[in-house]
Amino acid sequence: MPQPGRVLLVPMGGSDPVPWDGRSRYNSQGLTALVPQLRQAYPVPGGPWEYGGVLRVWVRQNDDLVLERLPVDPTNDIPATPPKK
Repeated sequence: MPQPGRVLLVPMGGSDPVPWDGRSRYNSQGLTALVPQLRQAYPVPGGPWEYGGVLRVWVRQNDDLVLERLPVDPTNDIPATPPKK
């Protein structure tokens, strides 16, 4: 059975993806449990697809999984700070 491709993360601000170290989080996103789910949801090369409103996902021809954190829209994505009393 062939080994799955690498998991590559696009740094914030964009640039070439870098290999995931298998341990760290990606912009507060825990990946250890998420990567197998993404591989199951996106089993064939293609993309980009949007996952959960927080990630852009591609699968390369060589089976590498590429993840990019979607930008945060402060007007929609960040709750208002409650007023101080």
